[in-house]
Amino acid sequence: MNPAQKAKYFRHLWPAACAAQGWDPRDDARRRACTLYATGSQSTTALDQHAITALFVFLAHLADPRDGEKARQWDLCKRDATTYNHARQAEHWRARAGYAATGRLNRERFGALFEEQVSPEHMTPEQIEQYLMTHRERARRKEAKAAAPARANRISQPAEMPF
Repeated sequence: MNPAQKAKYFRHLWPAACAAQGWDPRDDARRRACTLYATGSQSTTALDQHAITALFVFLAHLADPRDGEKARQWDLCKRDATTYNHARQAEHWRARAGYAATGRLNRERFGALFEEQVSPEHMTPEQIEQYLMTHRERARRKEAKAAAPARANRISQPAEMPF
């Protein structure tokens, strides 16, 4: 976990889950048991990004167990954390590129229209991976194109001669 993820975990997610479940947030054994259940590892230090996502989704579900959407997200993540995380990343890059969730790309390339988000319910892992790569590259190209005129408009001033 990076420092921002640790802060989110220890300051927000774990205390909220403990408050909702009636647990003591200082109970290290329970925290490790929850981590083991969600990720298959007791320690948070060696988790990869997919396992961190699984842990965060699980704790969000524990913090609000009556929320059906959080329960559904945990169920999807529990089935395949890697595919779930790729779908989440694809949504991030799609939004960053400025594309709508529905559109011709989804219909023509992936054969599906989405109400709001890419989900393992709608697509195979291979389709999600392709969707992620497509939108990540589109977002990067868009950002590079936006940065290019700013670089081109800069006029370099000749350095003053010391003599």
